[in-house]
Amino acid sequence: MIFIKSYLKIENNFTEIDSYNGKLSDDFYIEGALVIKINEVPIITTENWDLIDQLWSYLVDGLKSVSVNNSFQSYFPDQP
Repeated sequence: MIFIKSYLKIENNFTEIDSYNGKLSDDFYIEGALVIKINEVPIITTENWDLIDQLWSYLVDGLKSVSVNNSFQSYFPDQP
């Protein structure tokens, strides 16, 4: 089973994106995290937070690449 949840980083706390109603402090750099578990094994956690909108974009592009049998690798958007 695959578990995926998106979070926004609001004032150094992670809030589920589905339950957030407020304004973003910067709508160009949206900090957040993905939590991805496969068979209850953590793959990505909130410790790996970054720019959540860009991270999702990278992952979607990667899934499109893998779906046509191409390889894919990526870094987190705002990490060295």
